[in-house]
Amino acid sequence: MLTSSKGVKSGFRRLLSCESVSYEEMSALLIPLIAENLFTTGMVVLNSAMVSSYGMATLSAVTLIDTYISMVLHAFQGVSAGVSIIIAQLHGARKNDRMLEAAASSIAIVTLIGTLLSLLSIVFSRGIISLFFGSAEGEVLKIARFYMIGNCLTMPLQAFSTVQLSAMRGVGEGKNALIVTISNSVAYAACNFLFLTVLHMSVTGLLISTGITRAVTVLFCFLVKRNGHSVLNFGIRHILHPDFSFLHRIIFFGFPIAFENLLFDGGRMIIQRIITPLGTNMIAGYNISYNLMTFAQILNNSVNSAFFVAAGMCIGAGRPDDLRAWYRRIFKANTIAYFVITASMLALNRPIIGAFHVAPGMEIHILRCLIIIFIMCVVSHTAGFMTPAILRASGDVKYTTFISILSMWMFRVAGAYVFGRILGLGIEGVCIGMAIDWAFRAVMFTKEYRKGTWEKIHLIE
Repeated sequence: MLTSSKGVKSGFRRLLSCESVSYEEMSALLIPLIAENLFTTGMVVLNSAMVSSYGMATLSAVTLIDTYISMVLHAFQGVSAGVSIIIAQLHGARKNDRMLEAAASSIAIVTLIGTLLSLLSIVFSRGIISLFFGSAEGEVLKIARFYMIGNCLTMPLQAFSTVQLSAMRGVGEGKNALIVTISNSVAYAACNFLFLTVLHMSVTGLLISTGITRAVTVLFCFLVKRNGHSVLNFGIRHILHPDFSFLHRIIFFGFPIAFENLLFDGGRMIIQRIITPLGTNMIAGYNISYNLMTFAQILNNSVNSAFFVAAGMCIGAGRPDDLRAWYRRIFKANTIAYFVITASMLALNRPIIGAFHVAPGMEIHILRCLIIIFIMCVVSHTAGFMTPAILRASGDVKYTTFISILSMWMFRVAGAYVFGRILGLGIEGVCIGMAIDWAFRAVMFTKEYRKGTWEKIHLIE
């Protein structure tokens, strides 16, 4: 028994390490990410379940606007991802001074972007909602605009904390990022319980909860950085005086990812518009399916995010050969994990779907969506989303951006219209389009990875 335990531990150490990145370094990245994603995604699913108790109109309005909010958030998260590339490579090359410059400068620009996007969203809220969700029922539209304006008021706080956490992960301080995320999740859960369940404040309570949580997250970013022995030992004055020569490089590598995220979420918005005429129940059913899909991907997306940073460290150390061998081991483990997780969720589909108070007859539609999505998670999601992490970590953002945008709009968006509306397959047709999108990404990114051109890109000097 003891020998078996040692064998399992040895297997994990081999899986989560290579010559360039130690088991301890990878664990410091991965474990906090898993816990972080479990908390944040779990809160999204729990939040949907709580909001659903106020009716399908409220749930539909919140989920529709959350799609738009995700698009805005992903705009500056994309820049933060570009920052992670640079910070991870500088960390791997042991260039600490330049790493601090990158972190401080990125916080300034991402917070500014978040503020500008928030203001634009508030000013043009009526037009945005009319453009993407105009065919929704009147009650849904009214709730949606109120929720959108309230959410955008505190979005700059989200921008600030997002790039702070990105910088922490880039230098391998996943533990500090986890502390902040747990604080965020606990505050959000407590506030939601108070304002939604106890005080029954519906959407107003949800907005108050969101604002308090974002403020708490910013506060904990400062506290953790000060008390957690962080290598990111810069102050407010460094943020207020960014190095604009370095900022150019951050923008150059971060903006393609941000642009990709914008178009990706823009595609999701178009899909929501395609679904909207199907009725309030179908809007809610699709978004429940999407949230459950995201929950099923917690482990695998955490591995992808950790591997993204670790790949940057390998490349910064000049060891692409080491990265290739490691990639094969992680790829196999990710695929097996997908099978176990999705099969378990399908086996428990009745209590899981039942937690969302869905309208009669919607259970079968949600189950069909989950079957389509989960099969493709096992078949193609790892190749479609972990493989480009290596390409991006090397700095090859142009190819990954082009393929991601092309696939999103050619297959997921167009497929949603063809299968969902023209062929009359409803939300199941939308999921078929998503499945084709993943398969195309898997083929194209695997082909580019095998060419090996990513090994010749030099992002840092």
